[in-house]
Amino acid sequence: MLGMPSSQGSGFIIREDGLILTNAHVAGRFKGSLVVTLTDGRELPAELIAIDAESDMALVKVSARDLPVLPLGQSKRCRAGEWVIAIGSPLTLSNTVTVGILSNTARNLGTGSNIEYLQTDAAITFGNSGGPLVDMHGQAIGINTLKADAGISFAIPIDEAKNFVDQALSTSRQVISRPKAYLGLTLLSLNPTIARRVFGRDGIDKGVLVHSVHPDSPAQRAGLASYDVILTADGEPVRRVSDLHRAVAKATQRGGGKSVTVRLLVLRSGRELQLDVQPELQGG
Repeated sequence: MLGMPSSQGSGFIIREDGLILTNAHVAGRFKGSLVVTLTDGRELPAELIAIDAESDMALVKVSARDLPVLPLGQSKRCRAGEWVIAIGSPLTLSNTVTVGILSNTARNLGTGSNIEYLQTDAAITFGNSGGPLVDMHGQAIGINTLKADAGISFAIPIDEAKNFVDQALSTSRQVISRPKAYLGLTLLSLNPTIARRVFGRDGIDKGVLVHSVHPDSPAQRAGLASYDVILTADGEPVRRVSDLHRAVAKATQRGGGKSVTVRLLVLRSGRELQLDVQPELQGG
């Protein structure tokens, strides 16, 4: 549990030397007075390592060794209907556990963020924010973030959190402002139902469908067209829209924060072709 007498939230240890993941709206409230209460009752002062307000993630650290670590899973492997466990400290009630199912694994909340959230009906209330969403294998698959209504809560996928941690540990900046990579595409994650409606046949159920291409955009200049299906990006499979965003973010990180070319494998009219697109970076 993270906090001070007047306010608190949750987090979870990802490294034995005291590295902790939580939400930016949790860690950012405490300025220089962040205190972590461990499950054994110890209270330790904590240092804010990195914070990204836009994606609502933060990394803090306590000075301790041999701490119990929560293993990190792979959110890209999650499927709707799977059982999950939300752990946190709502209303100062430490180590509270609630159970539910994953209702959706790629929910876009329309916030302008590239993140596609995990949606669950596991109860997440005030104080649960920053705690882990755990699968039935005991691995963290998300960071509990917000409750929209009864039975509707959202978590940041752990794959997004891994990217944030990698970037945070590779830079000396405390405030992380990740530039948005603009491609100029309107996209849909394909499934058999969408494929039948668009293409009128079965057999195309993997990849991301290009619904439309924005004029004078990087995607248009690269030759992408409506109804293309993006299969891979830089050799990595693209099964959902978030996979494409993740591949572009990795390429940007590899380029030291500068725009670099991303190679796409695209299916068009039954033929595969390779297209190179160079995103425009905005913000950061």
